[in-house]
Amino acid sequence: METRTAPLIGGRYRINGLLGDGGMARVFDAFDERLERRAAVKILRAETRALPGMRQRFQQEALIAARLVHPHIVAVLDFGEDHASSYLVMERLPGTTLRDEIIARGPLSTQRVMLVMAETLDALAAAHARWVLHRDIKPSNILLQQNGHTKISDFGIAKSFDTRAEPAPLTDDLTMTGVVLGTPGYLAPETLSGHPASVQSDLYAIGAVMVEALTGQRLGSGPAPMEKLTPPLRDVARRAMATDPQDRFESAQEMARALRTAAGGARPAHPRGTATTTVPLRHPAPEPATTARRPRRPRGSARARRRRLIGAVVVVLAVALALFVVLWVGTKPTAPATSAAKHARTQALTRPDPKPADTEGSAITSLATALANGGLPGDGALASALRETAADPAGAARQASAQQALSLAGVLLGGGGITSGQYQDVSNVLRPTGATTTTTTVTPPTHTFQTPFFQGHGHDHDGGYGGGGQG
Repeated sequence: METRTAPLIGGRYRINGLLGDGGMARVFDAFDERLERRAAVKILRAETRALPGMRQRFQQEALIAARLVHPHIVAVLDFGEDHASSYLVMERLPGTTLRDEIIARGPLSTQRVMLVMAETLDALAAAHARWVLHRDIKPSNILLQQNGHTKISDFGIAKSFDTRAEPAPLTDDLTMTGVVLGTPGYLAPETLSGHPASVQSDLYAIGAVMVEALTGQRLGSGPAPMEKLTPPLRDVARRAMATDPQDRFESAQEMARALRTAAGGARPAHPRGTATTTVPLRHPAPEPATTARRPRRPRGSARARRRRLIGAVVVVLAVALALFVVLWVGTKPTAPATSAAKHARTQALTRPDPKPADTEGSAITSLATALANGGLPGDGALASALRETAADPAGAARQASAQQALSLAGVLLGGGGITSGQYQDVSNVLRPTGATTTTTTVTPPTHTFQTPFFQGHGHDHDGGYGGGGQG
């Protein structure tokens, strides 16, 4: 059956227009007539399906992708075969792709890129925790939804791995014809050489995407334009894209923490009408001490005041002594009472002081819990940073963590990830730690969403759902 003219796939998916065209598959807009909802259907190319073992690989990878259920991963809903066609069904999302936004706007603001990277790394961490690698991270596989959230699409060439198992053979990431799986420009050097993919090869691709989003320059065979990045972000990108995988980040969580730290000192490499200023609150400098002598008061008046003061003290002492004598005679305690009082005083002196409650940490934890239950894009990342701050001991360690969390809140506010009210709540709860407050003036990003949905722009665009492989 020819897929271009097939009105129905799997007896339920009505095929409409073409969304993307990749090297291994085509992605179509479709309508699920059974559940009455829109869907995206990826159909394996006939020439790809004819390769030895490719049909079984496609089915295996569909099962791998279906295991991933996460708010920042495009869900796989179904897969199967219809005559000579192998297909995969994914959820259909309104929005655009990171590739489209870079093409339309050029270099993106630091705040925008940090928000996208935070959610992308969160999704990758969840996939890696389930022993799944993506192997094709690129801007066209990062979807930017209308609600501000980010989702990774196209786990179509995903690979299940287990670090406890024996190392895979050298050709594990090659097709039967010897073609490397993935997209040039985002592939790690060892993957290009045919070595197995790893967590570090996924993180290499994240670094390449981050550099492209910040500079607007698509990476090719030459060195990445690191010099265009601010020093904190340049350090993160260099580590993520190190030639030796052992020099890269160990996990997506570690890279996310490094980005949160870098965000505190990073400014947009290419400001586009948005000004961001960080103004630390400083205590006013003490006024210089004056050397002028105070005018002397008349000596006689000083002596008169001293005499009056001494007389008042004598009267107060006399009254206090008289009251003490009266009370002592009228209320002299009995021996048992005296013994009980002495025992109570002894207990009070020997009882250890109770451990003071960490009210500061409790307040930070309460706010983190409230944010975690929110629905904004930056709530999860900010809640995680606040929990780390609360876990640190009060003092210098907590102040350093609080400063990083406050900087992250400023970045998320600038990127539209949290509201100004949430930023103020974070500022208020972290102020007792000594973290400095920042004043940020930003212009919320405006997004132009393409119609028809996910229509490609330029070379190597696969409609946001990817065609896999060289697509």
